[in-house]
Amino acid sequence: MYSEDIAQGGGDVVSLNNLAWLTILKDAKESGPALSLINRAVDRRGPLPELLDTRGVIYLKAGDFQHAIADLNEAAAGAPTPSKYFHLAQAYLGAKNKEAATQNWDKALKAGLKEESLHPLEASTYKEVLSALEVR
Repeated sequence: MYSEDIAQGGGDVVSLNNLAWLTILKDAKESGPALSLINRAVDRRGPLPELLDTRGVIYLKAGDFQHAIADLNEAAAGAPTPSKYFHLAQAYLGAKNKEAATQNWDKALKAGLKEESLHPLEASTYKEVLSALEVR
């Protein structure tokens, strides 16, 4: 549906964001198309926290941890949510900064992060973060 909406008229920001999100979570090799979609959304509406969160996850999945951390920090500062802190923890793990990853994991938990509150495509990542942070 998102693809159809976009094809019929460029799509609105929600369609661009959601298709970018699903694209990158389904296949990390699709970072180019996902980044193109989310950048169109950012160009239309500006750097809204939800859009920056999606773009940060795209950078994260592409292995560009510096850009991921920048976008995710801005997203969390603008609208802190458990999932944004969870994404930041992942980005810091990727950047080999376990201390910052742990700090953001703790923020996510304090904000109410639960595995079941994440998108189903993030379930395996949740377990990977638990393991990497040696959380029991």
